[in-house]
Order: sequence, then C-alpha cells, then structure tokens
Amino acid sequence: MNKKQRLFAALLAVVVLGSVVWYLLPSEGDEDNLENPSVQATPVDPASSSQNGDEKGEAQQPPAKSVSAHVARLQQKAQEENRNVQELLKEMQELLDDNDDDGAFELAVTFSKSPSRELRSKALDAFRWVGGKQSVKACREMLSDDDAEISKEAMEAFRQSLESIDEEEGFSELYPMIKDVMMECKDENDLEALFLLLSNLHVRDSLNLYMDLQERGVKENREDIVDLTKEYIEFVTNGTEGIDSRTAMEKWLKQHEDE
Repeated sequence: MNKKQRLFAALLAVVVLGSVVWYLLPSEGDEDNLENPSVQATPVDPASSSQNGDEKGEAQQPPAKSVSAHVARLQQKAQEENRNVQELLKEMQELLDDNDDDGAFELAVTFSKSPSRELRSKALDAFRWVGGKQSVKACREMLSDDDAEISKEAMEAFRQSLESIDEEEGFSELYPMIKDVMMECKDENDLEALFLLLSNLHVRDSLNLYMDLQERGVKENREDIVDLTKEYIEFVTNGTEGIDSRTAMEKWLKQHEDE
C-alpha cells in the first residue's frame, strides 16, 4: 500500500468512527431524561397506592376480640322469651369445664341481665370462676339485684373476684369502687369480710383506705363503719392505739413503714 492509499484508509476510518460516536450519543430528549431520572418513572395511581397501603395496614392490625359464634348463639337464646333455662345452664357449665373463660364471661354478662333467677345465679358462679377485675366490676352491677339472695351471692362473688387478682397486678384502680361498695353495705359480716380483705394490702394502702372510710363514716353517720376503721387501723399497725387522724397515720408510717 502506497502513501496515498494509507492516507485514504486513515481518513475512511475517522469517518466511520465519527459516525459510530454520533449514533451512540443520546438525543436531546434522552439527555433530559438522564438529568431528570424521575421522568422515566412509571406513573403511580395515588388512589391505588393509598388502597394498597390501607390493605397492608389492615393486614398488620390484630383481629378484634369477639365471642365465638357458639357463644353468640347462646347469648341470643338467653334473651329469647321461650328460652330453655336448663339447656342454657348446661351450656354454661360446658364452657366452664372447657376453661373457656372469655366465652363463659360474655355469656355470664348476658345471664346477669336475665329475668331468670337461675341464670343470674349461674352468672355469679361464672364470675367467681373467671375472677379478675372484669368479674369484680360485673359483680358490682349485681349487688343491687331485687332478689335478696342474688344480691347476697353477688357480694360473695365480688369479694372472691377481688381475692383472685394477683398481688403483682394489684387493684388500686378499683379502690374508689370498693369504698363505695363498703359504704353501701349494711350486712355486718359482709362488711367485716371486706375490711379484712383490705388488711392484706400494703400497710400504707390499708391505712389510707381505712382513713377514707372513717371520714365518710363520720360524715354519713355510719357508726359501724367508724368502729370498724378504728379496729382495723389498730390491727394493721400491730396494736398501736391513738391513730385517729392522717397526721398520726403519717407519723406512724414514717417510723414503721420500712420495718
């Protein structure tokens, strides 16, 4: 190949190379897309996105707690005018035997509002068995039952439900309710049983509750309440006499609470 041929070949190579480079360069529209990558993003329907997010959120939420279909049917039967009381009592017992506390409690709430004395009494049995704060509150509602025997059973179930609460869990939020129940109670034995129950609390809680009851007893002319508060204040302070005011109570606590 002579000099002229080599020069022509080199020129041809430059032309070819230039063509290839020009072909590979991005167009003006492509340059915009490179500078703004979001332009290339596939549009998203906001409504569709929101719906998917909601579905995901709903899937993550725990299912709402509800009674079983079986218990719901029993509740409906208990409310019917031609209810079969013996059949319902048997069904409740089966729930208790199966340790279905949630189902038994929900059915007991329905029983507690029944005109049937047998069903109301069975409700109290269930509350006693299930125990805990929910049963305490349910029994509280039945203390004013028109049937004196049911009311008496409700007081016993109320106390036993309180006793079932773990010491670690405590029931301080129930103190106002307990004091109200004690102020309404007229039966000496029931009242003393509740006073004894309160003596098992931490001494500061016991004393504060007794002082609250003493003040209410004075205000409402309940000598029986006042006498019992004095007796039990002395009892929880190991026989200390003369603690008849909050000042005296705090003085005693400061001296003995850490013992």
